[in-house]
Amino acid sequence: MLAIGIVMHHLSEKTTDAEVIFHQMVHAGYLICAVFFFLSGYGCTLAYNHKGQNYIRNFQRHRVLYIAILFLFTSAVYAVFYVAIGQTDTLIRIVKALPTGSTVAMNSWYVVVQMLLYEGFYVAFKPAGLKPSTRILIVAGFTTLIAWIFSLRGFGSVWYLSNYAFVAGMICAQYLPAVNRLLRNHYGVTVAVALLGFALFSALPGLMANRGINTEVGGFLSVNHIARYLSSTAFVGVVVVGLYKIRFRDSWWGKIGIISLEIHLLHGMVYTF
Repeated sequence: MLAIGIVMHHLSEKTTDAEVIFHQMVHAGYLICAVFFFLSGYGCTLAYNHKGQNYIRNFQRHRVLYIAILFLFTSAVYAVFYVAIGQTDTLIRIVKALPTGSTVAMNSWYVVVQMLLYEGFYVAFKPAGLKPSTRILIVAGFTTLIAWIFSLRGFGSVWYLSNYAFVAGMICAQYLPAVNRLLRNHYGVTVAVALLGFALFSALPGLMANRGINTEVGGFLSVNHIARYLSSTAFVGVVVVGLYKIRFRDSWWGKIGIISLEIHLLHGMVYTF
């Protein structure tokens, strides 16, 4: 379902303001990616808690290597595709812009960031005996470090707006019993807080700008960026609590989910035309 949302977001970038409803999806990309990152952080932490160091021993091969191979293969497919449709100049321009955040496979920044977050997770969980809170802090620090590097290199903010949701997923998995108790005992309040947080952090830059405050100063630590880090994480909270009592059983949504990464990587070729 999230993969379909990403496809709609990228298609909405081809629409105009006149197409009001569909065009609003243009603002939702980093929010949907935040949910992907949350699920990744949640799944990795839950798997480690169940399997321990055995999970880490095979982590690079099972998690990182598969994505790296898929990323390289997809980039090669895109390169052939650009040549086949007579856009060799476009391909050359993209390759020259690789040091500033361009990717041959359209919108594949997400995959690169996912691999980096996996590496941060591996570094934090490889040493045995660390406290869970220490591991989470290491990944949070690593996430901040890559955001800083991306900002210095002139990468678009899309490369780091959603990444802290990965840390939120780790926290949720690590303290899952407490999260379940909170949702069971205070579900309505939790929903209200999540919605309020999302609305507040989404509106904050605009409210401050209306008062003449420059929210763009500070690079990746500007008020505008921090508000979007928080709004994307709060959006994840809205999704999680909103779907808490829903169970998706065998359906075509599940079948799409199996190939969601492939959909994300390859769908750009469709709307290039």
